[in-house]
Amino acid sequence: MNSVLFQPFHLRDLTLRNRIVLAPMTRARTGAARLPNRLMADYYAQRSSAGLLITEGVTISEEVNGWSASPGIYTDEMAEGWKLTTDAVHAKGGLIFLQLWHTGRASHSNFHGGRSAVAPSAIKISDGEIHTPNGKQPHEVPRALETTEIPRVVGSGTTGRSPTRRRCPTGPHPRGRKGTRTSRFTRRNSSKPHSTLEEAGHVQHIDLANPQSPRRLQ
Repeated sequence: MNSVLFQPFHLRDLTLRNRIVLAPMTRARTGAARLPNRLMADYYAQRSSAGLLITEGVTISEEVNGWSASPGIYTDEMAEGWKLTTDAVHAKGGLIFLQLWHTGRASHSNFHGGRSAVAPSAIKISDGEIHTPNGKQPHEVPRALETTEIPRVVGSGTTGRSPTRRRCPTGPHPRGRKGTRTSRFTRRNSSKPHSTLEEAGHVQHIDLANPQSPRRLQ
């Protein structure tokens, strides 16, 4: 085929066999344990002729769960489960990125044993309801993330990637669509100036390679 769509594409050090990318789609096939399984491996392997596969949202710690039966990547057992998928995709010559997910305020205390979901600010989603393990519920006001917690949250993203790397997917893909943690930090309707940051008089930069060592931005 001569169409540019079917021509290889160089993505940094990767060569995609074509320019077709499987967009992330939530499948909810893991059950309560959130363990990736053979059914998921078959699903992605069947689509491995695309140039790149991007998985459904994959939560990086227990604290950030907010969707029933979505997969995680924060335990060794989960990472071993993902190996079923990555091995199946790689065996067919495919490339796959795991989409890393922090649900933020789009979660509910039913996912966390009664503890409030954590988000950039204590601002709830204004409309609709959320599907929880106990059925549909109104959205709740989340707990605002403390500035002292930022290194831990950043660390959960980096440690969440560590078992992923060991199990050899091609790479990670941070989820940044509307409603996710990345999006919420940049939108006025879900994030407001943090009082402790204002009192400190400066903004700190968190180094992803060393999240325990924030640096002051001059």
